[in-house]
Amino acid sequence: MRVIAGFLAFLLLAMAQLSAQEPRLQVSVDTSVVSVGDRIKLTVSVDHHPGARLAWPDSLALTPFEVLGAEVPPPVSQGETTRSSMVLVLAAFELGDLEIPSFEIQVTDPEGEVTTLSTSRYGIQVLTVGLDDGGDIREIRGPMGIPADILSFLLLFLAVAAAAILARIVYRRVRKSEPEHRNTEPAAPWRPPHEVALEELERLERSPLLKQGEVKKYHIEVSD
Repeated sequence: MRVIAGFLAFLLLAMAQLSAQEPRLQVSVDTSVVSVGDRIKLTVSVDHHPGARLAWPDSLALTPFEVLGAEVPPPVSQGETTRSSMVLVLAAFELGDLEIPSFEIQVTDPEGEVTTLSTSRYGIQVLTVGLDDGGDIREIRGPMGIPADILSFLLLFLAVAAAAILARIVYRRVRKSEPEHRNTEPAAPWRPPHEVALEELERLERSPLLKQGEVKKYHIEVSD
């Protein structure tokens, strides 16, 4: 009887150790309802033997989702097992009920035996507008308004530009309407009549008309 009990205990212990060494897969997503372009965090964890090696996929094609980022944190020891994880950041740009496809992870134990694990598919609902904290659909916001100070500056700038253009147009029209200036000699400065008369008399007195006997011509010029 004792032999049978010991054998059962040994068998249970062996099964427990074997179960602890078998890799186990856990997958979780942080949300199942998102808006177009929202980030989705997909966490994949594998509990395995401390001496096992994991082969994460080199590249993932999770269409219709796009992989925006991937992070593999350091493994965490949990007694007789080790937990290795990978965190993916996804986004969808299509509407409707979509599905994150499955992908495979390979685990190689210390003896070289390879175990292939497959993730489950996850359904994600993608909406056209976001959700508020209570889960209700938010109202669609209107276009973003321009701040008042920027709007005032733009109006002032447009007004100044319009005034400058108008002034230039008026200047060109006025310039075209003006007659062309001719090259003329400047007029002699104005002189009083008596100065002109005295100057002429002095010129006649210095003239040789009287000496030449031109008395008549002399008197004619004096009378003029």
